[in-house]
Amino acid sequence: MVDYVFREFNSPLSMRKVLLTGFTPNGYLHLGNYLGALKPMLLPYDADVQANFIIIADYHSFTKNISAAERSHYAQHMLAACLSFSTSTHPLIVFRQSDIPEIAELHLILSSLMPMSYLKRCHAYKALQTEKINVSLLTYPVLMAADILAFHTAMVPVGKDQMQHLEITKYCAQTFNRIYGTACLQSPIALHNASDTLQGTDGRKMSKSYHNTIPLFSDPAQLKKIIFAVTTTSQGIGEPKDYHRCLLFHIYQHFAPHTEVISMQQRYLKGISWKEVKEELCHLITNLFTSTSIQYQNYLQHPETMTEPLARGTRQARAIAQKTLSEVKAIVGLL
Repeated sequence: MVDYVFREFNSPLSMRKVLLTGFTPNGYLHLGNYLGALKPMLLPYDADVQANFIIIADYHSFTKNISAAERSHYAQHMLAACLSFSTSTHPLIVFRQSDIPEIAELHLILSSLMPMSYLKRCHAYKALQTEKINVSLLTYPVLMAADILAFHTAMVPVGKDQMQHLEITKYCAQTFNRIYGTACLQSPIALHNASDTLQGTDGRKMSKSYHNTIPLFSDPAQLKKIIFAVTTTSQGIGEPKDYHRCLLFHIYQHFAPHTEVISMQQRYLKGISWKEVKEELCHLITNLFTSTSIQYQNYLQHPETMTEPLARGTRQARAIAQKTLSEVKAIVGLL
């Protein structure tokens, strides 16, 4: 089972209203997205948190050169996926980043506070210095800060790789408040997975950038092809296997109930076959997302059913963002 912990960023509890996360439409949602960002949105939280917001972060997709058709395709699939997890008892408010122009305007204001040297130290930028980099990648953390600060966000589910970006959000808020003598922008709490980052099919962090993901809603044939392609050792049936160093077990333990994890550990020690391990993992993932997968396919087959919840989410989100931006513009002398 996965535990989540809060990291305090000294934000007044009275100001906490929104739990927020976002996904960039440059690929399909995968198990790592679910574990690190989507699943935490489905957990019960303090009554002070009034809304669970999910941003389809289409402006963030400009950090890479993808086609208009790809951007639209992935955004549609992400919208369907996120809405599929929304329920009447735990609603998710989903909207597109590009439908909230206040985010882009706040991003411009925050950019004036951010030293270039700070951004150049960010790992996302440093990791790609040998490649052709656009300005969107360099300023990505500031746009992420605008995403968060526009909504007086309470908590943000983040992986370890995103903690640096959340620190930049804190820097933007604190610097703005200090320069203008205000408490307008509120720093959030980071909600992150207390266990290791979920590994992809090649052993690195599961990421669309690495092409090593397991999509959330793979059909059984596609899922089997992905799982069965994972490299294993040459140990045969009956030979004890080390689950501590096994990628398949690493993924399995993040999604199976604790009792089943313990049982699987024993089966490894007794020499379970790799074929059986892979079949068990396929079965687990398929069963875990059966109901949401059906809803996901229904949305894709009837995209008109997403229009109303998207419009509703946009209205709710923009009302907050407009108020925040009006306050910011008044403080900096633009109103």
